[in-house]
Amino acid sequence: MYEVSASRVVPGDPAHAFAAVLPAPLTRLFDRRFGPIPTIREVTDQDGEWASAGQTRTIHLADGGSMREELTDVSAPALERVEQVVG
Repeated sequence: MYEVSASRVVPGDPAHAFAAVLPAPLTRLFDRRFGPIPTIREVTDQDGEWASAGQTRTIHLADGGSMREELTDVSAPALERVEQVVG
């Protein structure tokens, strides 16, 4: 199993950042390649705003790949935990 991570530090209030980024459309956040992550072209199978543990969605990438994502924990403003299955 491989683990890939990336981070960026931006000055600001953590609670405000968490509230703004968690529900933001992935197609806007990843509108171009970001390191090993291709552009996200589309998100399907998502019910409502991305905000609650147990939600799932399918992420379709520009390179033709896709992954199923499940939001497993939301402990604002410090933690968003997801599980992804690449397919």
